[in-house]
Amino acid sequence: MDIPQTLRERLAARKVIPFIGAGVSMAIRSKRDDSRLFPSWKELLSHAADRLEGDSKCREAAFVHAGLDLDDPDYLHIAEQAKKYLGPTWTRFLKEELNHDRNSVQDESLSMPKLLWQLGSRLIITTNYDKVLRWSCQNSGDCETWN
Repeated sequence: MDIPQTLRERLAARKVIPFIGAGVSMAIRSKRDDSRLFPSWKELLSHAADRLEGDSKCREAAFVHAGLDLDDPDYLHIAEQAKKYLGPTWTRFLKEELNHDRNSVQDESLSMPKLLWQLGSRLIITTNYDKVLRWSCQNSGDCETWN
């Protein structure tokens, strides 16, 4: 795929602020078994349904699974329901799924996020909850997180 001329010019002039989504995180591999370290939205919510089953909330789990089986799942609505059904364990569940340690990452799999820092922007915007951009920042002292 060719990068359009206008985008190349704006990148060179440092007039682009990258917006990074889940695809960058999904490229990160586990050092342990070479699997993807972070789940897709569908996988995350399927894991939430599995957790609900493990907590003997089978009807709630069935609701989440049924929503995921639709042709065009509404992930936000399903996530809201999974959060409601998991109640106080929702935060712990998300930490288990998304809060991985840097030592569990294959260094080579950070090549794409490292390239993003080379685009020349001093600001990168992301909706990701993980620490991939921080891990890939060459000088972590220059990396600041705003909430």
